[in-house]
Amino acid sequence: MSSISCRILKQWMSFSAPTSNASGDTSLQNRTDQEIANTVIEFSLDNPHLGQVQVSNQLKKHYQIELSATGVRNVWLRENMQTCALRVHKKESLSAAI
Repeated sequence: MSSISCRILKQWMSFSAPTSNASGDTSLQNRTDQEIANTVIEFSLDNPHLGQVQVSNQLKKHYQIELSATGVRNVWLRENMQTCALRVHKKESLSAAI
């Protein structure tokens, strides 16, 4: 390896993504809005059989929310709802708590 590539490699390895903005908020700026995430969660619990692409399409159709299938998946991962069984279980546990 040449010295230039080693230097670039060291810079790259020491790079860390910012985790807070100027106001001190620790949430990432490219995270889905909480209001949209709540809509995704509510819709997904009402329709646990739908996959991420179908949820994305239905959100666009019924709520005029444009969120990619990956965005839906990221919300599901944060809420531990990534499979149909987990969504059904979460819906049952929420309805039992009420």
